[in-house]
Amino acid sequence: LMLIFTGAIPISCNFLCGSCGCGGVDAKDYRITSFSVRTTNSLNEDIDTTKTYPFDAIYKTLQITGWESVALRTTSDNPFITTVDACSPPPLKAVEHFQEIKIISMAEMMLKDMNDHIGSGQDITDRFVMAYTHSIDFQNINDFLNKKPPIYESDAFRIRLSKQSFKPVSLNLRISVLMTNGKTFVFDKQTMKVN
Repeated sequence: LMLIFTGAIPISCNFLCGSCGCGGVDAKDYRITSFSVRTTNSLNEDIDTTKTYPFDAIYKTLQITGWESVALRTTSDNPFITTVDACSPPPLKAVEHFQEIKIISMAEMMLKDMNDHIGSGQDITDRFVMAYTHSIDFQNINDFLNKKPPIYESDAFRIRLSKQSFKPVSLNLRISVLMTNGKTFVFDKQTMKVN
């Protein structure tokens, strides 16, 4: 009995309140602590960054790699009974949203034509589009973020060039991600070779 009261033995929600939808930790209790950026193909597989790919076949994929979590949840009205329930937990949803994503060119290049000169340090976010990895509905990055898309634990987001470059080009990028809670994640030396 003592093991149940201390949460050492998991018990099902319906033992205490009739179903697995009986309350517990809300999504607001989870916050993103870290992201990673991978170079992937349309199947979300890592690809060789030394090779050149069509502009719409190489992505920078932003993936959640860290969350602040809550280990225990109270499923009983009795404050002295804290249990670890055996139900499948709901998907973790972040309380924060994306505030801004900036893509900065860290090298000089030309994209659209010979007159389209991009300098080192120039913001080229408007040259990219973004979508969930499970979607093909790519949108301008700012338009995508303005909709405040929810961010679940398993979500990842693909970013790619919106248009084909007029010649093969090697991109050297800095990707900066600002969240609505003020936390910023910066990823330097992000390379993409496109044609």
